[in-house]
Amino acid sequence: MLSRVVLATFLALSAAVWEPQNNNAMEAKVAVAPRIVYLHLRKTGGSLLDGILWRSYRNLNRTSAHIYSFPVDSCDTDKAEEYKSCKVTTGENWSLGCTLCRPAWKTESKGCRGCVEWVEKNGFSYVELHHFDIGLALKLKQKLGFKIVTLLREPSAQFESDANYEAYTRDDAPGHYPNYKAGLKGFTNWAKDRRGPFEQFRMISGCSFEHAGATGQKNSIDKLREELDAGDHPACTFDQPLYAQATEFRWAFGNKEGRVSNATKSKLLNAMKTNIAKIDFLGISEDMAGSLKILYNQFPSLDIPWAISMLTEPEGHSKQHPYHLVKLAADVRQGLEKELQMDTLLYKAAFSLFKAKSKLYGIATMATPPASIFEAPETKP
Repeated sequence: MLSRVVLATFLALSAAVWEPQNNNAMEAKVAVAPRIVYLHLRKTGGSLLDGILWRSYRNLNRTSAHIYSFPVDSCDTDKAEEYKSCKVTTGENWSLGCTLCRPAWKTESKGCRGCVEWVEKNGFSYVELHHFDIGLALKLKQKLGFKIVTLLREPSAQFESDANYEAYTRDDAPGHYPNYKAGLKGFTNWAKDRRGPFEQFRMISGCSFEHAGATGQKNSIDKLREELDAGDHPACTFDQPLYAQATEFRWAFGNKEGRVSNATKSKLLNAMKTNIAKIDFLGISEDMAGSLKILYNQFPSLDIPWAISMLTEPEGHSKQHPYHLVKLAADVRQGLEKELQMDTLLYKAAFSLFKAKSKLYGIATMATPPASIFEAPETKP
């Protein structure tokens, strides 16, 4: 992920770098910024981009909201410009506007009850969806005219980062996954049991337990999720793929292999292709500098350079991974690579859209998608 030091160096470039490169291609050249909903996906550099966006809106005296898919202990006041858990500004009171949407744990399926209505009532200009699938973003787009913004990351790198964070590097991490032992052997056994698609594909296709089924008007994503969850096999809302055990995958997908069926795969791929086309700004984590330049050209009323200069260190922080996919045996790595195929198809489609947008604005970005971790040679544990 891009650190604050790198961003500071980036800001020091010629001011011309930040000038909109193609005036005729701008979506709007207006003084008032559009309403933006940021689809924050896990381990994509999302906290950094969120820190840029909410500061940009605060600089315009526009209000922001942050909706979490998991319980948050408190909504902290933003003291001395620090990056706190709530990050919401409503006038002078930073604690107003902080809402917690209960996650749809397994069969409970609460689906962010009342979230669209809450945003509409309070008139927020910027909304961060902290780990919700695209269904909620699309409801805000369709009903309230929000522009959808998100970041995607090379799938193997996102998987490794997410896997390490959930079990090993976050503050309350237990040091192993439930029902798996600690150490490389436990990590290897856990990796053998993983089944895709994973985080990014699920969130963009709308097949997740972190959804929007209990807010706004039912849309096509709600209907697809309900169809795939019908009967005794909840293919979408069973659990996070990182936490499920082999028996849960078999139950969720309704077969002894514990893998998504070809029929379901086809429906999800079609949903992904439909939904990705509705995203207004799609950045690439590996080229954050290029992504921010595109964002600034697309939404020139947001003072992105100023917001970057106001970032705090935790927003660009990246922790070391105790376990790396390259340390797994070749057969385990090959299995994971196969399970990530749908996520890889999504990323390739996203990168093509990213390159098309960079060409539209005349911005130099990375030429080709980054290599997968699986392309590296096997290393000794």
